[in-house]
Amino acid sequence: QPFNNHKTNYSEVVLNKIINNKKLIKVVLPVEYDNSFLLLKEIIDKEEPKIIILLGEARSYSLLSFEVIAINELSNKADNSGFIPETNKIIEKGPDGIFATLNYQLFEETFNKTKTKFKRSYSAGTYVCNSLMYQTLNYLKAANKTTECGFIHLPDLNKQSLSEIVNGLNEYILSLIDNN
Repeated sequence: QPFNNHKTNYSEVVLNKIINNKKLIKVVLPVEYDNSFLLLKEIIDKEEPKIIILLGEARSYSLLSFEVIAINELSNKADNSGFIPETNKIIEKGPDGIFATLNYQLFEETFNKTKTKFKRSYSAGTYVCNSLMYQTLNYLKAANKTTECGFIHLPDLNKQSLSEIVNGLNEYILSLIDNN
């Protein structure tokens, strides 16, 4: 969903270009601290996926980025519904950080093989992307689910080409499907 006065959200553009596969569910979530997770949780409970790849836009980034960790921290920036968090914690007594469980080694191998440039990022920020990643990883852990989950931030598409990003993600997705 577009945010921050932009007409498009690059993650939605990329999502629409990613391969269609019967094992793949593609969903556009709202840019809202709580509702994005609540909608995703419904899908998790109904579909019981083995893998969740969360995509988000980070226009300040120059390369696609694999987010290593989500932190228990909220921005004081309004989401698309106008909601501004009153606390700086996503979950009041939650852990300070939760590491992604998505297969990074396979990500690195696939992206190197396809010559798709990327970086490994150690902060998903404090806006909705981080909140969604944190809440999702926390839920999966609390529910004892073995679902792999991680977040990939997409750069400004003027800094890295759409075709390069889509090619790398498609190969990664197919590799994940083959390995599960």
